[in-house]
Amino acid sequence: MSRRWDPSLWASKKPFGIGEQRPNNYAEIWNALKENRDELGFAWRILKEGVCDGCALGTTGMRDWTLDEIHLCNVRL
Repeated sequence: MSRRWDPSLWASKKPFGIGEQRPNNYAEIWNALKENRDELGFAWRILKEGVCDGCALGTTGMRDWTLDEIHLCNVRL
C-alpha cells in the first residue's frame, strides 16, 4: 500500500468543503415565517406538535431524542 496521496480516493478537491454553501437554520426559520405569516397558528402547531420524518434523530415537536437543544427542522419548514 502506497503512503502517497491518491486524489482518486478523495471525495472532493476542496479540503474541508471550503467554499461550499451551508444551510443557515435561523434564516430558513425567518423565511418560513415570512412565507406563512397568514397561517402562523397552523405553522406553529406543526412545528410544536408535529413529528419530523425527514431525519433520523427521532423528533417529537421541537425536541429530539439525541440532543438537549431545540431541533431546528428544515424539513418541516
